[in-house]
Amino acid sequence: MKNRLSQQKNDYPGNPRVAVGAVVFKDERVLLVRRGQPPSEDLWAIPGGSVEIGETLQEAAEREILEETGITVRAGEPVYTFDVIDRDSAGKIRFPFLTGSTGSTG
Repeated sequence: MKNRLSQQKNDYPGNPRVAVGAVVFKDERVLLVRRGQPPSEDLWAIPGGSVEIGETLQEAAEREILEETGITVRAGEPVYTFDVIDRDSAGKIRFPFLTGSTGSTG
């Protein structure tokens, strides 16, 4: 029951979340990870996740890449920002994200 309530709180947070995604290039290839948590569990995606308090977008991207892949990179300046406002079938907002993407080379 507690896990279900925790998941619902994660699905329907009270405030928007700031997140990063990083596009990592090496030898004409792009680094992808398989997502381990909703909302995109088991899908392939660029590495990324929530920005922690006090982090720049670049620091968050570097940390997320290291946590998800064990690879150390130096993130560049943010190259693209976008927002995601997802509504459920009742119109209630879930997964509200503002995302900045950075580019880096591994």
